[in-house]
Amino acid sequence: SWIILYPEGTFFDRIYPQVLANSRKYSQKLGREPFKNLLIPRSRALRVICKNFRHRFDAILDITVIYPNTRGPNGERFSSPSIVEYLAGVHNEVEIIMRYIEMKELPESDNDLEKWLYELYRHKDNLMTEYYSSDKSICEI
Repeated sequence: SWIILYPEGTFFDRIYPQVLANSRKYSQKLGREPFKNLLIPRSRALRVICKNFRHRFDAILDITVIYPNTRGPNGERFSSPSIVEYLAGVHNEVEIIMRYIEMKELPESDNDLEKWLYELYRHKDNLMTEYYSSDKSICEI
């Protein structure tokens, strides 16, 4: 069995200022600093999955997708491609980071799981910040 979960809820794109504003507002509510390249993840669905299905799954496959054609000068990040642009070949490259995280590595309490998810996204955001401000591939970073 598989469950696909998008903790950000939607995609990060500077052309949707309300989405970014909502994410920043949510991060303030949590007392956490907002990210530069990602939205603050929502943990409710992950908490429910872990509480009810932890014993049925071996691991989480954490996937981060980066589109090289979205890297602009001076660390600027352009919009991610739409599915139509990607399928049309406008963006024909993608860099992917995958991590296999065993379920036993996840905290059991809701509060600790929420902190764990935030730190996972903090790590992703730091990688992306370095990626967008350099000429390195994600593998080199």
